[in-house]
Amino acid sequence: MNSLPTFDQLLAVENEKALKDLGKIKDGKRAIGVNGIRKILYQGLFIESFKLKGRNSYANLFNYIQKLANKFNISDDDPHDGLFKSRAAKYVFALTQADTQLRRSLLGVESNLYRDQEKAKSWRNNIAMLIHPDKCSIPDAHLAFDKLDELYKSMTSE
Repeated sequence: MNSLPTFDQLLAVENEKALKDLGKIKDGKRAIGVNGIRKILYQGLFIESFKLKGRNSYANLFNYIQKLANKFNISDDDPHDGLFKSRAAKYVFALTQADTQLRRSLLGVESNLYRDQEKAKSWRNNIAMLIHPDKCSIPDAHLAFDKLDELYKSMTSE
């Protein structure tokens, strides 16, 4: 494996063979840690804890990834709200740990935000109120707030 898989790539794995194609077991486990999954899980943002247990095998790693993937199953309703302890936790995770597709889903980013500056501003302000570092005690809230500003600027720049 030349580079570690991303969070989205791990969640998209459909079987043990696809997991093997991503690389060695130790690389898959390392990717889970490096991509912040383990760090974020242990920061207490999630309602349920996840632990990778058992011997090193593709089956064990695949089962762990499937458990994560089931929790991150995107629905059209209000995705992921049953997984996180709070909306602020959801937004901090999305902005600091999630890859593009998952980030957009968690943040509720829609194409109209790129066309309508007022809607984009309202969207940004609603999230900013929850994750502002002066009001939010979640680790990495300051980083999430900075990333929110970057995303907002990309929406409103011409």
